[in-house]
Amino acid sequence: MKRFVSLFLSLFLLMWPLCIGTMGASSANITTGTCGPEVEWEFDSTTHILTVYGNGAFYDYTHYSAPWSDFSDFIYYVEIEEGITEIGD
Repeated sequence: MKRFVSLFLSLFLLMWPLCIGTMGASSANITTGTCGPEVEWEFDSTTHILTVYGNGAFYDYTHYSAPWSDFSDFIYYVEIEEGITEIGD
């Protein structure tokens, strides 16, 4: 039994750094796309923030046709960064 516990603790200590490295923000939490000629968007499902960035205007969308509409119930904040000159419909 003592050997089993020792082996388990040894494996745990060897694997611990790998577990710590994956606990930060992950790109799996971020969905991106384009919404204008030079405009992109990013939704972070961890922070629930939709960020629009780039240069110029973004396209006109309805509530249901926006590329981020799948996430609209989960968006808590919207950040529109400097460089965006016009917001579509």
